[in-house]
Amino acid sequence: MSSTTTLDRLWQTLGLDELPADAGSAESLGSTRRGDWNDATVPASSKTELTAVPTERVDLPRISLTPPHSGHGAPPVSDELTVTGVLGQGGMGRVLLAHQASLGRDVAVKVPRTDASGGTIGALVHEAQMNGAVEHPGVIPVYSLASDAEGRPALVMKRVDGVSWSVLIRHPEDPAWNRVASPGAERVDSHVEILRQVCNAIAFAHQKGVLHRDLKPSNVLIGEFGEVYVADWGIATRKPEPGEKRKPALVGSPLYLAPEMVTGDDAEMDERTDVFLLGSTLYEILTGRPPWQGPDLRSVLEDAWRCKAAPPPPSAPAELVSICGRAMAFDKAARFQSVLEFREALGGFLRHRGSVHLAEATTERLKQLKATLSSGTRTDSIYPLLSECRFGFTQALREWPDNDVARRGLNDCIEATARFEMDRGNLASARALLGELEAVPQALHERLSLLERKANEVQKNVARVEHLSNEMDPRVAQRQRAAVFFSTVAAILAVVVVPMTIPGLNDRLRALGGWYLAGSMAAVLAFFGAAVFIGRRSILSTRLNRRLIGMVASAGIAVFVDRIVCALLGMSLRDTLLNNCVMVLMVCVTGGITVHWGFYWSAAAMALGLVAAYLLPGSELLLFAGATMGALIFAVLSWRGWQGEIRVNRES
Repeated sequence: MSSTTTLDRLWQTLGLDELPADAGSAESLGSTRRGDWNDATVPASSKTELTAVPTERVDLPRISLTPPHSGHGAPPVSDELTVTGVLGQGGMGRVLLAHQASLGRDVAVKVPRTDASGGTIGALVHEAQMNGAVEHPGVIPVYSLASDAEGRPALVMKRVDGVSWSVLIRHPEDPAWNRVASPGAERVDSHVEILRQVCNAIAFAHQKGVLHRDLKPSNVLIGEFGEVYVADWGIATRKPEPGEKRKPALVGSPLYLAPEMVTGDDAEMDERTDVFLLGSTLYEILTGRPPWQGPDLRSVLEDAWRCKAAPPPPSAPAELVSICGRAMAFDKAARFQSVLEFREALGGFLRHRGSVHLAEATTERLKQLKATLSSGTRTDSIYPLLSECRFGFTQALREWPDNDVARRGLNDCIEATARFEMDRGNLASARALLGELEAVPQALHERLSLLERKANEVQKNVARVEHLSNEMDPRVAQRQRAAVFFSTVAAILAVVVVPMTIPGLNDRLRALGGWYLAGSMAAVLAFFGAAVFIGRRSILSTRLNRRLIGMVASAGIAVFVDRIVCALLGMSLRDTLLNNCVMVLMVCVTGGITVHWGFYWSAAAMALGLVAAYLLPGSELLLFAGATMGALIFAVLSWRGWQGEIRVNRES
């Protein structure tokens, strides 16, 4: 069965099919209840008329209600209530301002019109009884229900010198705002505070088993000092007992109705119906108008029956929109299950306002950050902006962990920071940042993985270069290497000079011919080998040191072998030493080519010694020893030049 067909049946059941099609304009629809004290919108022929009661209530205590004194004659002195003015009036009755003599105070007195029907009078009595049953600071107190001299009921209530909440909603600049909001406070926060106070009164009524059924801004009064009062309990009712049957009647304000209220069946209404009406009130706070709109009563009821209100504007607080949507759910089970639960949600909204404002302000800074990152300029301001955004969103989430705006903003901030770090090559920082995300975007993960692979390759290459550079660094074991070379120089000097200091020893050694030279070289090699063995851990730790030690060892072994060969061939000492000079000279030249140009100085020393030994016969041994020592010393001195080259290369 379609919703339209169902609504047609309800329309007939409630007797609304007799109304003209344009009954009730959207501007004047205040209530369909005939006994309401607002302007009625349903003609008197409606079958929703309340059950008639006698226009005179003899069962009520009499009260003296004296009209204003005309100024002629003596004023009355014994009347309890003296009417001093009219606070308001409608189609069904008036609200009078009266002075109560016994207590010396002003009160409000609600009375029916002189031509009021029994149904209207019954509605007034019903309102008094319902209002009186709910004694709460948020409900206008009922002082008395009595009848005037003509037997018509009069409802004596506290006079509230204030303004209707609907005035504040429709006129944000009304001076009455000073009663409820401090300067600079957001209007929506003040409205929510008022709504929470309304919830307190309605929750109390529910505890007493009373449903209001006509909650809307115009039925809430704001007192002179910001007090909040829920008024108009005329269609309030007690929850029906199990199995109790009541005649269906359309009650309430059509512009705010819950879907189940369109049926007019009391059995369908419970505390969640009032929750819906509170949601409708919240909807008007968000949008500035009631949820159901239409040119006539039927179209308004159709909107309420379908329960599909237009969405609030995008500027409305998202959390409040969500609360409103839940309160106005078509299915009662989907709504807040009590007014207190609804009030708690509103309280949560107010508690979260600081977090929301902080997230919104930080979102603006995030936009500035993204613009700065896109422009590629002012990189000096990026890190302060990143820190500011991250702190702002984190603080907002600390205040309210369910703040979706802050959570999305923090994720955007972390992603932007990760991209920035990737662009700067700080891949470890970028990886740590992505680890903070609940879900890492695939594109961002793939980009970082690619950069990490490239960085690993570069790092390996750099490590290889650094290792090679360290292998060829002459500064490594420089002192130990120098000690070996100078020890070798001392050994050469010893094997040449010592025999000269002992009489006759030099002549006997020379008599051995080439074998003397081979023995002396063996002694030098032994001393050299011992020095290298002692400092082997540091001296042999790099490729350069191994090459240098190997080159010196190769030269020494070559000379030693050459001397043995020369001795076996019976060559003279002069020829042997000249041959040795040529061999060491070639080793130095090879070192200059393969190791460092500094060995050319060593080659020059050997070349000079070779020429001198050739030109000065008999001095070959001393000149060879001197040239060899000079070659070693020049090699050591050239290392300082190597260090300077290394510093220049690294700085460049």
